[in-house]
Amino acid sequence: PVVAANVYGNIDAILNPANGVGASKSTAYVNGIAQLKAGGVGVYGYVYTSYGVRPLATVKAEIDNWQLWYGVAGIFLDETGNSQLAYYTDLYSYINAKGMKVILNPGTSIPEAYVPIMDSATIYENTASVAFNPPAWVANYPASKFGALQYGASQAQMQAFVTLAKSKNIGY
Repeated sequence: PVVAANVYGNIDAILNPANGVGASKSTAYVNGIAQLKAGGVGVYGYVYTSYGVRPLATVKAEIDNWQLWYGVAGIFLDETGNSQLAYYTDLYSYINAKGMKVILNPGTSIPEAYVPIMDSATIYENTASVAFNPPAWVANYPASKFGALQYGASQAQMQAFVTLAKSKNIGY
């Protein structure tokens, strides 16, 4: 269904089999990822960082497994802390050196200093009842640098949210 929905070639999938890459390579994931890639879907591996306190060696080992086992296009770093610039700079350099993209997910605003160490960041992750007000500096960068996730919304709320997000320079 994801491949069939990718009519415009603009869908990316973030995969999370076991709160991360899992303990071993999965044949089902190999086959599913091959189908997604053949359908033009971007594939990203999920890795949580515990807001910048999870050991870098552990995070890097998961990144290595995502690349080795599944050949993903990038890594979605969840639970991004907003006061650990050195930690995320290290991870960005590590991931980027492997030829992969980096999506940060603080789920809220981050300091502007993070912009050079990300390909994109999810700067809002909340329900329709929580207002979306990105920082003004977001307008100074390409919309592709930013994403927003809203959940628990009706169809009308989601449509209004997408319109609002686009007007605030949010590309995803």
